[in-house]
Amino acid sequence: MVDQPKFTLDFSDKRLLENQPQIDRQILSFVVYSADNQDNNSWRYGLTRINGTTAEQVQTEVQFFKDVISPMTFLDDLIMATYYEEKGLLLDALTTYENLMKKAPGIEGFEMLYNSFVWRRLQKIQTREMGG
Repeated sequence: MVDQPKFTLDFSDKRLLENQPQIDRQILSFVVYSADNQDNNSWRYGLTRINGTTAEQVQTEVQFFKDVISPMTFLDDLIMATYYEEKGLLLDALTTYENLMKKAPGIEGFEMLYNSFVWRRLQKIQTREMGG
């Protein structure tokens, strides 16, 4: 179990965009290695970073939500997590679900929603790997 990050990927780091064409989506590929054993590694993961007009549209929509529903309630966090998932912003959805569980520890329903989100993502990965 890892309790502290060994590496943090900062998506606002301009070096990620160096020598990249101006496109709306950029795929970042990475592998996670064990600090103790370089032979112990994960599958290759890919993250899609949105840029340009797509990013601007999402930022505008998120700001609208935050302006309308401030301060955020538990229900608002659930709405935002669903919004992020529907837009394919899976790290944002995951982070929102995790923050919701931290805000309200012990509420089983939130943990069930989080687990359901993770399960849906795993099913999509398995379907993709099986050529479906």
